[in-house]
Amino acid sequence: MEKSYSDCLVEIEELTEGNDLMRSLLLDNFYKNLPDDINKNNKKLLNQLYFPLKRKEMWQCGHENCENKSCYSHEISENLFLKYLADLDSNVVIIDKNISGNAFFYYEKELHKRNASNFPGYCSEHDSKLFSDIENCSPSLNVHFVNKQCLRSIRRKKFDLLLQVRVAEKFLDDIEDELLDSLPVKQVVQHFERKKKILLERVSILSEVYDKVYAGINNQDYFIKYSELGQPKLGYCFSEVFDCTMEEDTEECILFWFKIDFFEYSKAFVCWLDNETSKQVATQMAVDYERELIYLMYINKEKLVFSSEFLNQMNRGAKDIFLQNDELYNIGPIERMLLIQEFF
Repeated sequence: MEKSYSDCLVEIEELTEGNDLMRSLLLDNFYKNLPDDINKNNKKLLNQLYFPLKRKEMWQCGHENCENKSCYSHEISENLFLKYLADLDSNVVIIDKNISGNAFFYYEKELHKRNASNFPGYCSEHDSKLFSDIENCSPSLNVHFVNKQCLRSIRRKKFDLLLQVRVAEKFLDDIEDELLDSLPVKQVVQHFERKKKILLERVSILSEVYDKVYAGINNQDYFIKYSELGQPKLGYCFSEVFDCTMEEDTEECILFWFKIDFFEYSKAFVCWLDNETSKQVATQMAVDYERELIYLMYINKEKLVFSSEFLNQMNRGAKDIFLQNDELYNIGPIERMLLIQEFF
């Protein structure tokens, strides 16, 4: 009988009890040389539960309760920013799961700029109407641009969270009825139900924030503030919504991190909701922004878009670290410093 993924991990844990170095070496060898059946099952789950749900046909716009079908919206503008990363064939590079190889790891995937940083978001009408003012002029880092950019990023974050909800729901729906009385299966179901509840609570918070940001844009009483942090190396763009709202908070605590190339100028900036909680956290994290940003990029590497030139000159050892699965490999101070040197 073939060993399951869990069986292998338990065996390694038992064999290396008290020896952290040996455990780390054996786990690394296991992850990089997965048994064929485990690797096939991993890919099967991704193909059944994850990729089909990412198609735009499965989603609606949602802006002001719009029920029109989603188009593929860009979180980072193709025409304003991604074109500066593209080669002569209009291609850029993203970091994606290595489905053709070991799906626990990532690889560099070349694709047309129109297909980078996109997601099933707004309908085509709202996508054009909401952002035409910043799409049709030279980009400038100002409070209006920031609030429009953050509006896009909130919409993207809501999609990412709802995608996880739908994956959990499909997984639960596919469990056969006769298995539901089993205690281990019940525990798995309870885990996914708890996770789903947390995800939906985050979506609810983001929906309220989205409405406030949109109202602020319309009234020119902007709900999001920002601070420019520095000028990292040219050659890549990154965006991420960092929701660190705690149960005891009386107001939302949400930050937005960006690294965008404005043609020949690279800009890193952090944005926050206009409340004291968000401002305090943003101010604290901005003190060592390179360290914070490199960690966010490591754990959210699929949100990055690169020029091929940037990746081609990147140190091979640092690149290997970056392409690891963040759920399997933590990065320590030395690895983080190596990555900072490459990106900044």
